[in-house]
Amino acid sequence: MSIKEQVKEKIPERLQKYPEFGLFLKWIEENKEDIKNTEELKEVLEGQINEDQDFLNKESKAQTQGTDTRQIRPTAKEIDLLKKFKKLFLEHL
Repeated sequence: MSIKEQVKEKIPERLQKYPEFGLFLKWIEENKEDIKNTEELKEVLEGQINEDQDFLNKESKAQTQGTDTRQIRPTAKEIDLLKKFKKLFLEHL
């Protein structure tokens, strides 16, 4: 059984109707070589959040030197989305 099928089976129907669920499945598809089961899914998601947060912290400190915010905004939005995935879906896995 693939990880996407496991996720669809474990997450309640009401949450599967959220627009973020489709994005969550696309995110799983993009990272499918790293994810074999739900434990790895949690690890990869947490690792991605930490990696993006480190990048954001590093770039935000450099912003006083004129860093372009076009790099910071997408990273911040991605962190928000990944945290929403974690909050909505991971508690059911």
